[in-house]
Amino acid sequence: GYGVYVNTSTGSVLINESSSVRENTADGVKYNFHHRQPDRSASDTFQDFCAGASNPNQAYPIVTVATQDKYSFNDLSCVRSFYIKKTNFVFTVHFSYMQAEINGAAMVEVRDRDQWGDLLTKFELRNNTFPSSVVSRGNSIWIKFTAKSHKLSFIFM
Repeated sequence: GYGVYVNTSTGSVLINESSSVRENTADGVKYNFHHRQPDRSASDTFQDFCAGASNPNQAYPIVTVATQDKYSFNDLSCVRSFYIKKTNFVFTVHFSYMQAEINGAAMVEVRDRDQWGDLLTKFELRNNTFPSSVVSRGNSIWIKFTAKSHKLSFIFM
């Protein structure tokens, strides 16, 4: 068996340093995150990744969506930094749903701290794939979304 088994559709799980998992034959933690298509009719519950501002007083968790319209004449490049004043926090980013008119129409890059920080992940949007979640090492994380013109693409994070 597992020492801890987490089964979630939203994340919001914290196992901190005061937790102790024992006598589990080194199985540790099993984290099962359900990928599900977001309800786009409830768009007020999502933040616009490209229009949103970074705010150190932001309440977490949040769901943000980066979108490129198929009728856009310009390539899109959006950058957001997420941070919190408390230094003992880390960020976990789940890539819960993505769609692209063609594979590779958009790309996501995530770095620890800022644009010069360690690369945590970089991937092209590909339909029916779910990139691994990433975790920052500190209280800030940097995310860049780029997308080609005339190609519909979006990702929920």
